[in-house]
Amino acid sequence: MSVKFAFIDAEKARYSIVKMCAWMDVSTSGFYEWRDRAPSATARRRARLAILIEWIFDDSDHTYKSGWTIPGGVMEADGETPWDACRREVAEECGLHIGAGHTARLACMYFRRPRPGKPGGIRYLFDCDAFSDASLAGIVVQPEEIAEHRVADLGTALTMLRKPIRLRVRAAIGRHALCYLEDGRPVPEFGNAGTLRSR
Repeated sequence: MSVKFAFIDAEKARYSIVKMCAWMDVSTSGFYEWRDRAPSATARRRARLAILIEWIFDDSDHTYKSGWTIPGGVMEADGETPWDACRREVAEECGLHIGAGHTARLACMYFRRPRPGKPGGIRYLFDCDAFSDASLAGIVVQPEEIAEHRVADLGTALTMLRKPIRLRVRAAIGRHALCYLEDGRPVPEFGNAGTLRSR
């Protein structure tokens, strides 16, 4: 019943409340009782949550992540590969294109176990090498995801990056082979070159 009443309340500027109550097969007096009642505990919690979400969104400069990060995202469900997702996300988020002839490598593979409220999975960090000054000058960010961008040297970047990204970048620095992490930590059985050691 409350769904019908909420609809009527939302549309009351466009249509007569009496007519909508008749169309929805609910009583007009029932609508007014619903509208004038004190908010339930659930409604009060939802209102506080909406304010908190708005505050977090405002605090993150109207993007869905807070703090500094690197271009990235998730693979599309249409069978997109991790490498295809990397190239697409970099192009979408900052207008840089990784085409044929651009040197790149898989630098880090990071396994994260699922936790309550957080899905696990595998994250990939690609080293897409350097871009030309002309390419960097042409960066165009995706405003709904990125509030601002900055090109920084590695030392400065490591102080700015959000912790999960910083762990992956720091672990992959200076390696020529794949770095493998589980829950943010190197796996002892893997050597510095990313090869599995026997126990």
